[in-house]
Amino acid sequence: MVSRVSDTVVTVCVCTYQRGSLADTLRSLALQRLPVNTRIKAIVADNDHIESARAIVESAATGYELDVTYLHTPARNISRARNACLDACQSNLAAFIDDDEVASEEWLAALLAKAGSEASGVVLGPVVAIYDMNAPAWMRRADLHSARPVWLRGRIQTGYCGNVLLRMDDPALTGLRFNEVFGQSGGEDSDFFARYTRRGGSIAFADSAIVHEPVPPDRARLAWLLKRRFRMGQTHAEILTHSRSPGAASWSVFAKATGKFMVTALIGVCTVVRPETGVPYLMRAAFHMGSVSHFLGVNKLSLYGRNHDA
Repeated sequence: MVSRVSDTVVTVCVCTYQRGSLADTLRSLALQRLPVNTRIKAIVADNDHIESARAIVESAATGYELDVTYLHTPARNISRARNACLDACQSNLAAFIDDDEVASEEWLAALLAKAGSEASGVVLGPVVAIYDMNAPAWMRRADLHSARPVWLRGRIQTGYCGNVLLRMDDPALTGLRFNEVFGQSGGEDSDFFARYTRRGGSIAFADSAIVHEPVPPDRARLAWLLKRRFRMGQTHAEILTHSRSPGAASWSVFAKATGKFMVTALIGVCTVVRPETGVPYLMRAAFHMGSVSHFLGVNKLSLYGRNHDA
């Protein structure tokens, strides 16, 4: 496509690590129904030690006629891959989608429409989980793998990279990068957007900007859900301790997390006979236990750079 000065360019960033599903992700980008004078540039940051995703990216460039740049960032650190994407982005609009997700055809248009109607520098969309018939029925009913933002006192205070649009001219985003400390444990996106809102940034939500994420069998397990939430609790506590003064504030967070763990664990155990009701409480208990473990000095779980099960 011949570009024009008036074109709106959106750079869609995809960080990948040994996932063949990347081909479906890139195909969904090529099939986007975009507003007039809007076009996509894609960046794929390959986090593998070898260039395992290069062939998929080159195939997408020719087969789907997608304007895509391949970056090899062999650190097995998701933060470094995300930062490489931001450093390579030359447009004012950047989006992130995961390498195991497929964007609906109106995905980017919906994010852009929300960005145009809001003063927010960041717009999140929902990640809708797709379960196969082998997943437990209670898990499908509870829909525990889908992702939407959490509002606290009427405001979204953090976000995720599975479905997000960034307006790079927002002063709160200037120079902001993903912390490599979280690059193998996960939670780098929660930390990034928490720091963004603390800088005064605002996050909006576009409910119709949907991406779909299939749930593989190894994730359709209670153990995986609890492990994931435990790690999220560890990250949450670390973010809180970084944002507050040490001492009494940390002990206050520790005490609150301990109390919440006890209450949610008790409710979860008492209601586990109905898993769609009890398991969400157990997940909350695992989250709070993760927070407690941070203050007790327990090592963070490592979810990236080994089997990429995050």
